[in-house]
Amino acid sequence: MGKGRLLNFGIASILIAVVVAIYAQTFDFGAVRFDDSVYIAGSRHLQTGLSADGLKWAFSSYFGSNYFPLTLSSHMLDRSLFGDHLGGHHLTSVALHALNSALLFAALFSLTRARGPSAVAAMLFAVHPLNVESVAWIAERKNVLSTTFWILSMWAYAGYARRASLALYFCAALALALGLLAKPMLVTLPLVFLLLDYWPLDRIRWGRSQVGESASPVPRRSVGFLIAEKLPLLAISAASSVATMQAQSRGILSIETLPLLQRLANAVVAYVRYLGKIVWPADLAMHYPHPYMPEMGGQPFAAWQIAAAVTLLAVVSALVVAAVRHRYLLVGWFWFLGTLVPTIGLVQVGDQAIADRYTYVPAIGLFLALCWSGSGWVADRRRSHPASSRAFLAAVGAAIAALALASWHQVAHWRDSVSLFEHTLAVVPKNPKIRYNLGNEYRSRGDMDAAIRNYRIALETQPDSAATHVNLGNALRSRGDLDAAIDAYRAALDLEPRNANAHNSLGTVLRAKGDVDQAILRYRYAIHLDPDFYLAHYNLANALQSKGEFEEAVAHYFEALKENVRDPKIFNNLGSAFWSLGKPEDAEIAYRVAIEADPRHYRAQNNLGALLASQQKFGEAVRHYLAAISASSDYAPAYNNLGDALRAQGQLDAAIQAYEEALRADPDFAEAAQNLASAKREREGLRE
Repeated sequence: MGKGRLLNFGIASILIAVVVAIYAQTFDFGAVRFDDSVYIAGSRHLQTGLSADGLKWAFSSYFGSNYFPLTLSSHMLDRSLFGDHLGGHHLTSVALHALNSALLFAALFSLTRARGPSAVAAMLFAVHPLNVESVAWIAERKNVLSTTFWILSMWAYAGYARRASLALYFCAALALALGLLAKPMLVTLPLVFLLLDYWPLDRIRWGRSQVGESASPVPRRSVGFLIAEKLPLLAISAASSVATMQAQSRGILSIETLPLLQRLANAVVAYVRYLGKIVWPADLAMHYPHPYMPEMGGQPFAAWQIAAAVTLLAVVSALVVAAVRHRYLLVGWFWFLGTLVPTIGLVQVGDQAIADRYTYVPAIGLFLALCWSGSGWVADRRRSHPASSRAFLAAVGAAIAALALASWHQVAHWRDSVSLFEHTLAVVPKNPKIRYNLGNEYRSRGDMDAAIRNYRIALETQPDSAATHVNLGNALRSRGDLDAAIDAYRAALDLEPRNANAHNSLGTVLRAKGDVDQAILRYRYAIHLDPDFYLAHYNLANALQSKGEFEEAVAHYFEALKENVRDPKIFNNLGSAFWSLGKPEDAEIAYRVAIEADPRHYRAQNNLGALLASQQKFGEAVRHYLAAISASSDYAPAYNNLGDALRAQGQLDAAIQAYEEALRADPDFAEAAQNLASAKREREGLRE
């Protein structure tokens, strides 16, 4: 290995090591309650791992209002490799970011043959805090994965331009297509290639000599030729754009909802906001409400803010165009402007004004302009002012270290949902979407008071959110406030009479109040509105089973399993329905599948034990009762059933101890009290 290659390998290794040092903490992180569950378990294919059937689904379906089969395939592969260990999912994203950093250095060096600025630009990409969202958020796998193909395509294009190799052109086109299958962000890449033709490849043959034009080692072509050679690449991008528009058709806001002038106002200010966050990455949040959506907490911009943004963008654009001798300024600036176009909000999807993740690729353009400007400044002063050159390089090193430290702290906010949402609300206090998700997280943790408080704060800004009313009702129901819960569900239905979730939740609270028939009607209507609503199928099955309608209950358990194939609760209840139907073999299979999915599902362990005991398999039954007790030490039925199994085996003393434990866990457990008394009488009788 030559000295140059060895140096390049060392730089790439340092980039990877720095990324790992910043992001290794994510290996202990879980998922956040904001889209992560969709990509981890939002389909049975994602739950079961990579398979031929899963690949067919990924490539033939829209998912999450988008079309990115490669991204879905990567999540399925994570499931196959790491199972439920979410640190593995984070590991993949970190590995991709580390790879992207090293590839970016390699691609820039291939394009420019300038090692120093290429290394610094790649390091800025590796450590910048704006990239934390793309790496630490499992749901943003599509961003880091698609960028891998972006850089590979750019690298292949550099080789094609230098060697006129059709094979490398094909590689660039293939990488573009694969990147688009990971995320449609790559639609602007063919236009970036035109910028690279201008600098650093210097491929454009001008009609007359251009100021600043130098001898080019790359064959020059006419502008018409360079545009024509991009047409196949543009066709690939166009096809992806059509697929994306179809996939996102439901999520795209209409002009009536968000007028064009408001979109333009947000777009120009967004460019300036992104610039500010790249230069000074402080107060970063996972969600910034759109300024023209007051129901989401947005506040419209003042006229002076819009005018100032337009002026700044125009002045910078004029300056970079005028600086013809420094072509990297024009390329970097228009890379930044152009690659942001798909996400700048002219076609508005969602309710965000800007998003940190949208700068993952666009910021590279500014890094190019900054690093090559700095490199030129150092080169001009290295001999005449060596001290200032050294001071400048020291300042660059200090800035990179500061960015790395800021990223490390930013990553820490992603350790769990509460930390992330609380940080976001500290940056953007009036944010009902994050309040809603924070309420959901507190509810999942069992802190109903905190959940209710956050739901009510969210409703102060967004009173027309049916989803927030529904989840407020769910929290109230969990706290035992059933009448207040019903009021919340009815408020949701007043806003959205065909809200399947509200009907399902209302059915649940009606059943809790003892009105099973009305609950069944609500569940059936929820299923009518959304035939794939697995939770409504599950709740209906439970209600039907409580009325002894086991055949129909089984049918709805199976419907629920179509969308949630790994849920042990469903398999456990399915097993009980089969047992009630006199199908013990089917019941045993269902219980065992529930235990396989969750060995600590104490109800399934207890139920399987009871089924085995009914078949006189007391030894195996005891093992499952003990597993149930290990998972839940206060589960009285398992102690009672354990006592029965031990007693059947003649172990009276152990049986009495088990019954006593059942009564310790539940002093009002009448059956355990009777069994204990009976076992003691039996023991006394044996002693006599």
